[in-house]
Amino acid sequence: MSQSETIENPNEHLVIPQWLNESKFQLVVAKDEPEASRILTFTPVAAVPPGGNFTSVMIRVFLDLEFKDGRQKRKSYVVKTTLDADKGGKAVEEFRYFYKEQQMYSTYLPAFEKLYRDAGHSMELVPKCLEIGEIEGNLYFIFEDLAIQGYLSADRTKGLDMTHMRLSLQKLAEFHAASVVYQDRHGPYPTDFEHGFVKKDNIEHSLQGFNIKYPELQASMKSWGLDESYLKKVAVRGDQRRISYRRSGRLQCPHSWRFFCQ
Repeated sequence: MSQSETIENPNEHLVIPQWLNESKFQLVVAKDEPEASRILTFTPVAAVPPGGNFTSVMIRVFLDLEFKDGRQKRKSYVVKTTLDADKGGKAVEEFRYFYKEQQMYSTYLPAFEKLYRDAGHSMELVPKCLEIGEIEGNLYFIFEDLAIQGYLSADRTKGLDMTHMRLSLQKLAEFHAASVVYQDRHGPYPTDFEHGFVKKDNIEHSLQGFNIKYPELQASMKSWGLDESYLKKVAVRGDQRRISYRRSGRLQCPHSWRFFCQ
């Protein structure tokens, strides 16, 4: 990444947490770039445009580094952290999203990738998580920035073309396959993983949201040229028997950077 490249901020209104500063990256750089001697500049900006991520704050941090041999280069990382309590953080905390994500990156995802390696397949399911921590009551994750490798985050308002949709579903299938094998070998996951956005002990709230959005979904599907037999199999409005809550989660652009090709 060239130091001459202009750093763009896709969301000028995002407030960068005060605790996220140059000193926070000293250890990260020491591990990730051991030949670097110092950080010359520290520039944090929003990682996604407004609306791109609604349960957390995502920040891209640009560092201009100087190395022991005198050369310089720009490196970037992605930081994900919790919302302020008065900006939706309290509601998100009730769902324990970050605690589950912490377990995923520290325990389960490395184990899933190891399952594939043991079977003779080199597999990267997610970006490398370089640090997990908590500061001033805020859980945070520091990830490698896949943009360096040429990956792009798709525009959520436009969706994917068929090629990238197939790639995304393939990667999602690989993830689910590993999760099933892991459970078969190690037993059930913690109870936190019993629910996602849809909670079995609060199904009525989920049904209300589903009913509000269903007409829009139904109208959109009719414009996609799908076979009529498929449309009939889609969950019927208000039929809670057709809504799966046990493994409900989300697959959206900020969580899918590993899936998209250059």
